[in-house]
Parts: sequence; structure tokens; C-alpha cells
Amino acid sequence: MIERDQQPIKTISKYLDAVYEIWEDMGTDNIIWFRGENSDQYKLCPGLFRKIRSKPVAYCMDFENASEFNKAESNIDAHFYRQSFEFFSRNNITNSKWFRYFLKQHYGLQTRLLDWTENALYALFFALKNKGYNKKAGQSKNAKAETTPKARVWLLSPYELNHFSVSNLVQNEEKDFRKIFTTLDFGDEAITANTLLNEKGELRMRQLSRKYMELEFEENEILYSIAIFPPHLDKRMTAQQSCFTMFGNVV
Repeated sequence: MIERDQQPIKTISKYLDAVYEIWEDMGTDNIIWFRGENSDQYKLCPGLFRKIRSKPVAYCMDFENASEFNKAESNIDAHFYRQSFEFFSRNNITNSKWFRYFLKQHYGLQTRLLDWTENALYALFFALKNKGYNKKAGQSKNAKAETTPKARVWLLSPYELNHFSVSNLVQNEEKDFRKIFTTLDFGDEAITANTLLNEKGELRMRQLSRKYMELEFEENEILYSIAIFPPHLDKRMTAQQSCFTMFGNVV
């Protein structure tokens, strides 16, 4: 992760110039995702791992007990399953655990997902939205300029993130894992082995899916976040060009 120390950007044209410059530095064959936040004091941390103190700082909690998070998510999912049943049935959508998980994030429930968009201008909109009063950070319009949190837009290469996360997980830095996972990947083969790679050295997607959804990992395994292209389950997800990163057992 690289944070650029630069002068505040005050026009859309300057913002787009900066985006293009970063895109060139990352390689123009790269896909870039964007995330806008209205405070530069926030970290990239999903809602389920986040605590908000009375101070104007949002930080991530230490990951201690995976079973506790899994239990909390299972309880939330049990309620959401009943409440979302009519939505899935009416729209002829499979009522799967992954689809429910994406919808929970989209409608504000606590998950291990972070929202991103493929559109740089949408991210800018969310960064500047409600900038006059930042309730979470405890700042108002009358706060001194030097203490007022600044809006920020994060840029992410999902290909590079997944290559880093999976190569660390399987302990193989030579194989190329530069791809973006989709829900179509999760479920096209049965779980018949515990290893993540099959005999051909290919990634077992359902095994990876289970590790992240159920937080199943060995003592020394580190599940870094992965980038996922979700199906657009409603019109708002389509309009916002939604995509997600899913956190595992580290933040």
C-alpha cells in the first residue's frame, strides 16, 4: 500500500489527472478499483472488524478468535435469510450464502467486506458526500481547517492484491494468481481435498471460498484480503459499479 503525499486536489480535472498518473505508474494493463472516504483518518477496515472510539479515529480491532466472528456472522445470516427470502424469490435469484453476504454489505449490515467501485468519479462522490459534517470523526463545519479530516480516494489493483494474497496462502510465489474472483468461481467443483491447489497446480476455488466464508484456516495460515467481482443483485449495485474486497483473518 502506497500513500502519496501531495497537495490537496481541488478540481475534478486535477483529480482525473492524478488518477491517470497513478494508473500509468501501476501499468495501464491493470484494472483499478476506487474507494472514497470522507476522512483521511480512517483505515481500510471492514465494518465487522471496526470500532469507533469517542476520539476522531476509526481503527481496526485485533483479530483474536475466528470462531466468535463466524458465530456472529452465522447469527446475522440466519435472520437475513428469512428477511431476504421474498427478495430472492421475486427476482428469481438463487438464495445462496454468498449472494446474501453481498446484499448484507450493500444494505449496511456488518460484514468482512469493503466497498469499492470501478468508477473514479463515483468514489470521489462518496468521498465528498456529507463532507460538511463528519459525524463519525466528530468534526463540524466550524472546525479549524488544520484539524478537519480531508476526503481521500483509495486506488487498488485487484489483480495484484489477489496474486499477493493467494501466493502467500499457498506459499508459491512463482505461479501467477492475477485474476479477479467472481461468484461463478465459487462452486464449480466439489470439495474433495484440503489442499488449495489440485494436481495440475490450479486453484480449487470452492476450497478457497470455504476458507474465506467460514474462516477455516490452519494455525499458521494467513488469509489476506481478496478482491471479488460480485453479481449486481439490484439496480443500485449496477449503478455504483460495485465490487468488494473480503477480509480473512488479518486486517
